[in-house]
Amino acid sequence: MLLNKTYRHCAAAVIVMGLAIATYAYDNYELQMFLHVVRGLQLVATAVLLFAIFKKEQLHKDKLILFWLGTTTFFEMSIAICSFKFIGSDFVSYTFGYFIGSLFALLAFWLAMAVVGYAMYIIYLEYVELIQVNGAGLSLPPVANQISPIYETKETPPPYIPTSENLSVSIQS
Repeated sequence: MLLNKTYRHCAAAVIVMGLAIATYAYDNYELQMFLHVVRGLQLVATAVLLFAIFKKEQLHKDKLILFWLGTTTFFEMSIAICSFKFIGSDFVSYTFGYFIGSLFALLAFWLAMAVVGYAMYIIYLEYVELIQVNGAGLSLPPVANQISPIYETKETPPPYIPTSENLSVSIQS
């Protein structure tokens, strides 16, 4: 029951939003405006994923999941860039105790990013399965001037036997 697709998608959405909220721990003021935009975009993508999970009709579910996957990939890349900027500037400029605390925080953050990457992989596999079931991604659009083949059946139609027993004609004036 806990390995249901709905629960996996919800867990991935909650983990990604938790990681997005954890980016408030970056104290680099140069990155704060960028991180605000990335957090807002991730919030919208998570809301879209939850809408795709819980809506009644599954018409555009694959497109909404693809939007979440793309946005979360952008989020992961931007967090990785911010982490490397943190290593380059703030990581080595303080005392040894701050260095150890920052090291453990950075490793925990990277571990959370690995968990999000694995959740994205699982959702991507389900996205591929959804596309194969629907057949939307594998079929080519029809060409405008293509002539469709005519299919002839080898079966003969049932015989038509005219009978006048059931025929009643009346002329009224």
